[in-house]
Amino acid sequence: MAKKSKINRNEHRRAVVARYAERRAALKEAIRLASVNPQFAARLVSGLTERGSEAEERRREETSLGGREQATPEAAQIVTAAQAALQKMPRDASPVRLRNRDATDGRPRGHLRKFGLSRVRVREMAHRGELPGVHKSSW
Repeated sequence: MAKKSKINRNEHRRAVVARYAERRAALKEAIRLASVNPQFAARLVSGLTERGSEAEERRREETSLGGREQATPEAAQIVTAAQAALQKMPRDASPVRLRNRDATDGRPRGHLRKFGLSRVRVREMAHRGELPGVHKSSW
């Protein structure tokens, strides 16, 4: 059984990740698009994520570089602003800091995503017949 503090800390991190997920995604997208369309990326950084009229859509397609990146001072400023905003977010807002844990006792190692349990718990429950469709095999 894992310590309650570790389990609770991981649950707190899940809540923080969910709270900041949309904001993080918008900033990451702004960093990715800064060299292709600086105006759209600037709006993402400032929080305006909607696209404008058809004329702007056409202009966006015309300025697309087809995968080639071109560094401009404007794009560099946008990337810098977006990276600074990402760094100001709490560390726990990053999904990388989450740990997959066993749903029954919080064991952090040997986690099987399909069941949400550790390998030890899956084996025990499979032997008892508590996992539908899972049975012991031998070869």
